[in-house]
Amino acid sequence: MDINRIFNSFTESEDNIVAIDFTEHPTYLLGLFKKLIINHINFKVKNIEFLSKLDPEMSPENIGIIGDMVIFNRAFFHLSRINTSNEAHVQIIEQNYSPQLMNALNMAISFFEPREEYEKCAHILKIKNIFLENTK
Repeated sequence: MDINRIFNSFTESEDNIVAIDFTEHPTYLLGLFKKLIINHINFKVKNIEFLSKLDPEMSPENIGIIGDMVIFNRAFFHLSRINTSNEAHVQIIEQNYSPQLMNALNMAISFFEPREEYEKCAHILKIKNIFLENTK
């Protein structure tokens, strides 16, 4: 019995491999948005404490502000790739409602509104309204 012959019968040729990129799918983008914001809120205090110990001259308030700016802008980048004019995207938004996602959307609006980033607020509000229309 040839052991190599047995194992070779299970190898896949490169013709049989299919790669699917889900990084542009609205479900992925909504999930990434939610995860970034919710995790940031959960770990913000720990991150501030940790970074304050690394550089005692940097104020905890500044660390928090910088962290918020980085996370909320990165989260919005992913959300901005969702097209609310595309019916397929709208259906996926409707299917992915969760209280945590709605909370993340509200936090993002609360972050961008005082900074007068109204274009970002408008896009977030479109997605929020799709959820609200679907839950009536």
